[in-house]
Amino acid sequence: MKYLLSVFLSFVLISTAFAKNSEASETTLLVVYSPSCTHCHEWMKNVYPVYQSYKKEEQLNQRPSIRLLNMNNAEDSQFISDHLSMVLFTPTFVLWDGQKELYRFQGYSTVDAFFSKLDGGLRKINLVVENEEGKKVLDQSPS
Repeated sequence: MKYLLSVFLSFVLISTAFAKNSEASETTLLVVYSPSCTHCHEWMKNVYPVYQSYKKEEQLNQRPSIRLLNMNNAEDSQFISDHLSMVLFTPTFVLWDGQKELYRFQGYSTVDAFFSKLDGGLRKINLVVENEEGKKVLDQSPS
């Protein structure tokens, strides 16, 4: 019985560690915004709903998940100062692997320009690949 319990506990610990490592390696789009920023409001109104509906309609690996970071929120502000290089402008968009910044772009003008910059960043960090149907998808496989 003790042997089975130790095997079970080992399995749980290994599974938990693996899950944490898998989560840490998933690319996330960090969106740093300010509630007083006009361009941030435009992005929230024009892009965020489109992005969210796109993720629901397509497979989940089509685009990275979004994490919104409000510069005026204490917890978000602490995350920004602890993990990102200086944010001078909002909105700032950062592709994040759970430990470090991979790519960054700033500003918002149009929906098309945003997705063009995002796709350019994903290509630059080699996360965009084509699937069997020729669609561009996010490559989450380990390097």
